[in-house]
Amino acid sequence: AGLLEQLVRPLSDARVGMSYACPVYKGAREWVAALMALAVNEAILALATAPPFTAVGSTMAMRKDVLHAIGGLTPLRHRIGIDAALGRAVCAKGYRIELVQQPVTVIHLRSRFSEWRRQMHRWLVTIQRYLGAGYLAIPFYSAPIVWASLYFFLSLLGGRVAQGLAVLAFIVVFRLASVVVVNLFFAKDRG
Repeated sequence: AGLLEQLVRPLSDARVGMSYACPVYKGAREWVAALMALAVNEAILALATAPPFTAVGSTMAMRKDVLHAIGGLTPLRHRIGIDAALGRAVCAKGYRIELVQQPVTVIHLRSRFSEWRRQMHRWLVTIQRYLGAGYLAIPFYSAPIVWASLYFFLSLLGGRVAQGLAVLAFIVVFRLASVVVVNLFFAKDRG
């Protein structure tokens, strides 16, 4: 089935108010666009395992009756991360949100570093708004290689080289495996 068919299928269940597809960035021609692709594509695993209380805005679908039930889009117009606000509004009315299996491909060839930084800041502000205190865990989740490297350095100073090296190796292998899995099953981008 195509992406549109997958988006519409869950909406035949009256308990489902919204469906969405994860974005997958492909086609980077320069390092900043590749950095954006890495950031977005890495988020897929987190989205696929997250509790379904919100949606991510590249591709979303909902029935007209659900849109009316939440009061339309007007009440959400001043909210940061309108996709997250929309998902929360749908859940608040007792509907479920479904993540479809097929991602939506976003061809992202080029970007400037300032655009990447602005997008990352926007996402972090949105995540902080919707996760509350859970936001404090983001540096640990999003930068495990940095933390594992710090642990390795401290283990060198403490004489536990093997232990520090094992942790660092595990984290690096896990992150590389994550990138490979996302690329093989979702992005399918040779670059």
